[in-house]
Amino acid sequence: MRPMLLELQAFGPFAGAERVDFESAARGGPFLIAGPTGAGKTSILDAMCFALYEKSSGHLRDSLEAMRCRQSPWGTDTYVRFTFETQGEVYRFERRLKCKRSNLSQSQSVLRRRADGVFEPLFENCRSRDANDKARELIGLDYEQFRQVVILPQGQFEKFLTSRTEEKEAILSLIFGIRRWSGIAECFYQNAKERKDASDERKKEIDFCLRGEGCETPEALAEKTEAFRADLRACEEEHEKADIAGRRAALEGQRELLRDFERLHALEKERDALLRGEEDDRAAATRLADAERAEALRVPLENRERAGREFQARQRAFEDAGREAERKQRELHAKQEASAAALRALEQTEQALAELRRRYLGGICGELGEALRENEPCPVCGSMQHPRPARRGAGSVGRADLEAGERAVEQRKKAWNAAEREREKAAADFARAGEKRKSALDEREKAAEAFTEAETALDALLREREIADAAEAKRLMLPQHERSALRDRLQRRRAQREENEKQLAELRTALAGQSEPDREALRQAAAELEQAESAYQRRSATLRAALTRLEECQKSVDALLTRYRAERGQLESDLAFARVLRGDTGVGLQRYVLGVLFASVIGEANRMLEKVHGGRYRLYRSDARGAGNKRGLELYIHDSRAPEDEGRSVSTLSGGEKFLVSLALSIGLSEVAQRGGIRLGTLFIDEGFGSLDEQSIDDALDVLASIQRSSGMVGIISHVSVLYDTLPSKIEVRKSGQGSRIVQTIG
Repeated sequence: MRPMLLELQAFGPFAGAERVDFESAARGGPFLIAGPTGAGKTSILDAMCFALYEKSSGHLRDSLEAMRCRQSPWGTDTYVRFTFETQGEVYRFERRLKCKRSNLSQSQSVLRRRADGVFEPLFENCRSRDANDKARELIGLDYEQFRQVVILPQGQFEKFLTSRTEEKEAILSLIFGIRRWSGIAECFYQNAKERKDASDERKKEIDFCLRGEGCETPEALAEKTEAFRADLRACEEEHEKADIAGRRAALEGQRELLRDFERLHALEKERDALLRGEEDDRAAATRLADAERAEALRVPLENRERAGREFQARQRAFEDAGREAERKQRELHAKQEASAAALRALEQTEQALAELRRRYLGGICGELGEALRENEPCPVCGSMQHPRPARRGAGSVGRADLEAGERAVEQRKKAWNAAEREREKAAADFARAGEKRKSALDEREKAAEAFTEAETALDALLREREIADAAEAKRLMLPQHERSALRDRLQRRRAQREENEKQLAELRTALAGQSEPDREALRQAAAELEQAESAYQRRSATLRAALTRLEECQKSVDALLTRYRAERGQLESDLAFARVLRGDTGVGLQRYVLGVLFASVIGEANRMLEKVHGGRYRLYRSDARGAGNKRGLELYIHDSRAPEDEGRSVSTLSGGEKFLVSLALSIGLSEVAQRGGIRLGTLFIDEGFGSLDEQSIDDALDVLASIQRSSGMVGIISHVSVLYDTLPSKIEVRKSGQGSRIVQTIG
């Protein structure tokens, strides 16, 4: 893993947005992260750890909300964004706190850079656990391992150097994943134990099978199986001697003979029933012959009945036409009288009008005289003077009376015209009624003639068929379906008699000379045979079931016993070896591998210590056995200035010496871890240089320079001025009242 860029905002002491370009800083070798105490140098390591694992580097504040800068105004999002390269791919991890009203909402994302430089998310809805698991997968380290081999936190250098055997074992096991060896040993032990337990279960299963059959040994089971097999053979032989099959065949022959005699008796009963029904059949045949003889009269009868109905209908029509003609004649007479009365009334009204007109003309001069006015011209002579105008005479009428008389004449004329039209219509109706009566009479005569012809034809057929009359013919007739049913019944009865006679003849011939078996004797013989067969079947089934059970049991026991004997020796050997691997009797596989790896770490640390104080110190591991008869992991230091000394505990080193030895041990640990497949390429050291003199600092820088050449990026967090003057590339954290800022200097 090689850091490229770190971006953060409102995180730790940093109120605003800050960025660290690790690639630029590392171009010239080890770089310094400098700044006064409390400025926030370690917060840069915290930001990387938070981006990857959601925990701080010192394990002090392990929530992003706790790391939020209190100097940032509300509304400023808190985020850490870490971009790094591993295995040829570039990834970006981001953790963010977004301000929403009165609370904070956390989110995270994991992105990978494509070939075109664009970052694409690896998760659609990334959860914290998703990001943490992805960090462990990509870097190859969990959080604790990351703190041990990539970031060496402040005050943690001496912890591993001076820790007890149990603590070193836990740390080394975590870094190197050594527990998998313990898992392998435990897995091998569990596998061997499970196989032994399975073998023990097979032995128990064998014993259970044997006890279930009342046997103590497999040999006893075999003897019991053979005994049951002999019993079954004896049972089969007895069954063969009893000749059950032959006796059953003979019994079945007698049963078949009895059934033939029963059929003979049934056919004889059927013959008797058929003979008793012959009289009925003859009557039915006679009835069928009469029906078929009368059937020829069906159409003539229907013709005569239809002609009779037609004559009666025509007779009724003629009578109805006569009554209608008489009614129309009465209506005509009434209309004629009404027309004559209207004519007489008209003549009387016209005579009255003539009298009125005469009287009106006689008195018209008096009417003119009454209308004359002085100095107005006379309508007759034109004179303006009228000395003696005419006067109305007695009995004269006026113009109004004359007009009233004219209107009365007009009304009488209209009434006479209407009555005359009614009379003419009644005369026409009477004429049509007469014609209809005449037509009905003609139709009646034709119908009478047709009826006479049909009756004559019917009488001729009655005489021909020797049937007394039409009533007798109707009585003899039957519908078609009844005649068909009667004919079929007669044919069926005739066929039954013929078949009965045939079967009787055949069966009597077949049974000639044979006696009918005794039914009760056959039943008793069948019962005895069934009892013998049932007893054989029960005993045979019992013996077969027992023999099958015993054979299956013996087969199962033989298979289990064969496998048990074949695997037992190997199982004991495997279990003993598994106990050795697990360390039950001394150094197990995990402790052995751990010792080898720790020796490699010590060897790598001693290679680094050759650059410190002229190679004065060398580390070695104590051979003293610890708890449980296991070799310890205690460290001792050998001082070349005291070659006669057997060595002393690392706890006796001074503070500066402890830092240098711890640094070499940590670098050795990182180197060996990387050889095991963990590609780190980065080392951050937080403080520790303050306890060193200038010569020791130079030695430490030589060590770091060598590790940088082989392992990549080295970052040092310190406020020691010698380092500030020595290392050209710097990442300075500057403290202020508004929050810290990051200023980067490239040497």
